[in-house]
Amino acid sequence: TVVSQGGATLTGNIIAATYDKTFLGNDGYFVDDEGNFYLINGSNFHKKQTTAADTFAAGTTDIIQFQGATYCTSNSRVMQLQGSDLNAAFDPGWWATGIDSSYRHPLERVEDRLYIGDINEIHMWDGAASTAAFVTLPTDVNITTLRKHPDGKTLLAFCGLTANYSHTRGSGGRLYLIDPNTKSWTREIELEMQVEGSRAVGGVVYVSYGPNIGYFNGNGIT
Repeated sequence: TVVSQGGATLTGNIIAATYDKTFLGNDGYFVDDEGNFYLINGSNFHKKQTTAADTFAAGTTDIIQFQGATYCTSNSRVMQLQGSDLNAAFDPGWWATGIDSSYRHPLERVEDRLYIGDINEIHMWDGAASTAAFVTLPTDVNITTLRKHPDGKTLLAFCGLTANYSHTRGSGGRLYLIDPNTKSWTREIELEMQVEGSRAVGGVVYVSYGPNIGYFNGNGIT
């Protein structure tokens, strides 16, 4: 058990984090594998919300900010937390459509939309209305991570070719470059290994795959 500088105690293991896009003084938001939500404000670490609504797991759970709210996925739900300090309404059953508990549920925002990965489907929320299966990929792939392309307009969907998401499994993968305006992909790229996670830093999309870390070079993974 770790006790923070601010006095809050971590009761589980942190499995997902996001930074504060509202720039209201908070540095980051975190969720642990027991469904507890925390924030860091300067040097203080605070526990803000607790839920036992579902199972939270590393690789499956993701957390992101979008239009002033914080969204988090568990094994079978998408949750919404209002307010920059997570003190406002907490809706653990916010997404009305069920998501499959056997697959990952990455989150990403591109321009004015939030996207939710679910097997080979990508759901969409624009702040006013939701669309299930906004984009549907081929049935033989499973989305492992979503990331905004450095061009700011294209959605990258990294996919595995198996439902086994072991970090040591050396199965192949695919990458889809998706145009949200046409709701379809413009390119399909075969990958030698399944990408586990992705991060965009300084205009470069870095990925982890197998025991390696690489980056998207426009045509594949280096």
